[in-house]
Amino acid sequence: MASRREAPTIEASPDSPPSAELAGAGVKTPRWQLIAAYLACGIAWGTSFCVIRASIGPGAFPTIASAALRYGFSAVLVFLIILLRFAPWKRPSPSALFWVTIAGAFNAIGGCAVYMSEEKISGGLAAVLCATSPLLTVLIAALTGTEGIARKSLFGMLVAFLGVALVFHDRLMIAPDSAWAVVCALLASLFYACSNTTLKRHSPSLHPMVTSLILFSATSIVVAGIAAVFERKAVLWPVPIFPSLCLAYLVIVATVIATILFFFLLKRVRLDVVMTLVFVQPMVSLLIDAFFEHSVKLSVETYGGISLVALGVLLSVGMSQLARSRRAVTIENRVGAGRGD
Repeated sequence: MASRREAPTIEASPDSPPSAELAGAGVKTPRWQLIAAYLACGIAWGTSFCVIRASIGPGAFPTIASAALRYGFSAVLVFLIILLRFAPWKRPSPSALFWVTIAGAFNAIGGCAVYMSEEKISGGLAAVLCATSPLLTVLIAALTGTEGIARKSLFGMLVAFLGVALVFHDRLMIAPDSAWAVVCALLASLFYACSNTTLKRHSPSLHPMVTSLILFSATSIVVAGIAAVFERKAVLWPVPIFPSLCLAYLVIVATVIATILFFFLLKRVRLDVVMTLVFVQPMVSLLIDAFFEHSVKLSVETYGGISLVALGVLLSVGMSQLARSRRAVTIENRVGAGRGD
């Protein structure tokens, strides 16, 4: 990667794409297109947590096998996009291939953990817990020397993890197996953070779709291996119709289309604006839970924990991005004043 300082990456969920540079910032695009792309990303990734629950379980796909199918079909679809020359191909170096593959392995473990967690907890709760991934990314980046950490970020982490502790305590009191699901969601957040940091530290100068192809391919292979060794469940035949539609939605909309739209936004919108997608996803998932989720009931303590997690992410991520944006505006004004603009 080039020696200049990179912009921070975003990935708050299993559907968020690998990091990309803000090449092409300032491209003139109609506002309605930007708003439409932003809303589409938020809705696609927010609904994905709830759709996962509908695609697994009795009468649907085996849990880990469903994740393997999702990432495998996503890799095939991205390959077709590149093959049809909708995206350029650049042969990755051995080093680039190695590190993106490692990131894919981390992503695979995170994906398995998310799918396992949603066997016992709602999609909305899983989305909130996975929203801590940016906090862990900041922490891991600081520990590895990739990027510094601000005091606001540390305080936000403490608030968020206090909320996680409340959620875990409530789930433990209600049902121990749902407490284990909370642990799985947090493990997913941790491994997604490891994947993000690996991509940020060693990400090659490849086209985003090429990076996505390598990432999704590595993820699908690792997840398929985990399913073959530990799950050992055959996919139902004929395949169930509704879970198959859910799987198709996760592949086409929540993974591939949302990835393309995300990179579209990165090239045209300030990073602090794109970063707010971290807050949109859990809100969309919780809204869907309120209307359609009847098998998992959340208590006042859990909702209190959810609020603290959201506040912690806002303090740590949102305020940091706002501060960066203000500093950039200040510098730009000073430069303009120096030029006599």
